[in-house]
Amino acid sequence: MNRISSAALVGLLALTASSDAQAGSVSTMSVTITTEYYTGLPAADGYLNDTRYSSSTNEFIGCRRYRFAGVYTTSYGFCSARTASGGYLSCYAYDTEMLDIIDSIQPESRLLFSVDAGVCDMISVSNYSNGI
Repeated sequence: MNRISSAALVGLLALTASSDAQAGSVSTMSVTITTEYYTGLPAADGYLNDTRYSSSTNEFIGCRRYRFAGVYTTSYGFCSARTASGGYLSCYAYDTEMLDIIDSIQPESRLLFSVDAGVCDMISVSNYSNGI
């Protein structure tokens, strides 16, 4: 084997080893309540799965969708989060596109929402393998 082939083989092995290390990436993230970067509004952020299996009994994050029978004919969404230290944030969503985003939440989802006067200003759902 000549020097160029040896160098190429070593480089390929190093590249493969680093790819394998990334493949098993796992995230652990506690629920946080902070200020959303773009809007400056209060925001909650966390992985549902991490929160579910957290050692904290206070912590939670999630959204639900509901509709009242009778007079009310509109569906609503509600998102809420509590940190391990007891910080709490919640909001209501009425917009149909936001309700669709709430419907996309999975057990392994990362959920981020921001709040403006009790209304969900932004809801973001990310589904990545490292959230499982």
